Amino acid sequence: PAALSADAQVLMRYRFAEPRVADIRVYDLDGVLCKSLANNILLGSEGIFAWHGTDDAGEVVFPGMYVVSIQAFSLHGDVYSKSFAVGVLP
Repeated sequence: PAALSADAQVLMRYRFAEPRVADIRVYDLDGVLCKSLANNILLGSEGIFAWHGTDDAGEVVFPGMYVVSIQAFSLHGDVYSKSFAVGVLP
């Protein structure tokens, strides 16, 4: 299979009641970490983040399904965890 073009991206919107500190990671279907989009980054109460279809080495990933995992911690100690699949098309 061919790799993605360099301008491909996946946009994801979030909305929380208050700002949170988050970790956002992308895994392949084998559970291997492909990309760390955020490591303990402070997110506002709403916004958009993007994955440009590259791994942590900057290499373009192959088309297929990937899992985005978000853990967001409020300043009061609440934890929001969610994982969802995204499809990357050629």
